[in-house]
Amino acid sequence: LSQRAIKVHGHIPDETLSMVIEHAFNSEVAVVQHGGYITLSEQHPNFAHVQKLVIAMQDRMTQNAQIEHRGDLTRDQRTGEQADPPPLYALTIPTIIGRAASACRIRETNVVSEVHCEIAQEAGTLRPVISLLQSGTWLRAYASPIGESVHLNMETVSATAPVPRKRRIMPGGVIMLAKSRSARNSYDSPAVPGLAINHGAGPSLTIDGNERKSSITTTISR
Repeated sequence: LSQRAIKVHGHIPDETLSMVIEHAFNSEVAVVQHGGYITLSEQHPNFAHVQKLVIAMQDRMTQNAQIEHRGDLTRDQRTGEQADPPPLYALTIPTIIGRAASACRIRETNVVSEVHCEIAQEAGTLRPVISLLQSGTWLRAYASPIGESVHLNMETVSATAPVPRKRRIMPGGVIMLAKSRSARNSYDSPAVPGLAINHGAGPSLTIDGNERKSSITTTISR
């Protein structure tokens, strides 16, 4: 009979791991666990053997993965653009199969979103309202094993918000509200490692007066 190594995945509760170690050494090792760490005196005669056992179990059960999520500008058909334009954004994060991963890359700035007028008998004043403006990408992903493949559950939010130009609004100025465009995407299906998942259209943005479109993809590799 031929044998084939199969990758495994799992989580061992603290109590179960303590029982495995104590059973492997005939209860000669008293394991203390706290905060996800195993505590054992380095002077213990079985210290090296326990360390080797735990590392071997970790190497067998832990599977690393990498998730690359990117938004690419599409070619401008009006100008006959031939070369691929630079990416709109790219997020690459390491993760472990069976654990959630999240990342974000954003730019934050304060903008005047509204101006309140306060009129009194003596004089009138303008009170600006300051709001937070965010532009960037948020990503949350969870990859679980399906044999040699993976099941990917993820959600992304991409927003583009050009930073407004500085201008005076008081007195007699004109306020121009900031514009923001966003695209939300979700995925909950099997994924082939190394094969890009096309999420479709991403947020559009204006570059040099021309509106440009984007597309969003995600690739998981093991």
